Amino acid sequence: MTMTRLEAPAPGRSCGECSLCCKLPYIEHPSLNKPAAVWCRHCKPGKGGCTIYDTRPSPCRDFLCYWLALPELSDEWRPNVCKMVVCGEADGNRIAVHVDPGSPDRWREEPYYSQLKAWAEIGADNGMQVVVYLKDTATVILPNKDIDLGHVAHEDIIMVRELDIPIGRDWNAWVVPAKDVPPDQRDKWIVT
Repeated sequence: MTMTRLEAPAPGRSCGECSLCCKLPYIEHPSLNKPAAVWCRHCKPGKGGCTIYDTRPSPCRDFLCYWLALPELSDEWRPNVCKMVVCGEADGNRIAVHVDPGSPDRWREEPYYSQLKAWAEIGADNGMQVVVYLKDTATVILPNKDIDLGHVAHEDIIMVRELDIPIGRDWNAWVVPAKDVPPDQRDKWIVT
């Protein structure tokens, strides 16, 4: 999959009954103050969705999950089916997988896990991260392993680096407070 800017739903796709994007990701906007894994106070799931849809703030207005925008993702990736919202973050440098706490291990199941690993392979060669979020915890998916970062505050920076080893390939991931990372290096791979 090549990552492009998501600007419109794919032909024939719509949110319909799905509103998991109103629950799973953290949404930074003064009028919402919505933490991760909590329903937005303006959402009525299963009863029409967003009650402020016509006046919703820009983070909501500009949001497209990958299932909605990328026709190559099958219907098993529809958020209300897989219990995950897959989207882009960090200026397109990250595939973020926000998992519903009611199905915390869904990302480890097939066909999802093998696809996450495939994206991690692509990311390793293109400076793109794959991160699974469960509430305020994060796990970085790498081609050869997964790294549980534990609690990650929304302002923290996730760093990934390929390690310089004599045989094969290996990577590391860690969390750094935003104040300790230059803006041009945030949420990117670090070159060894």
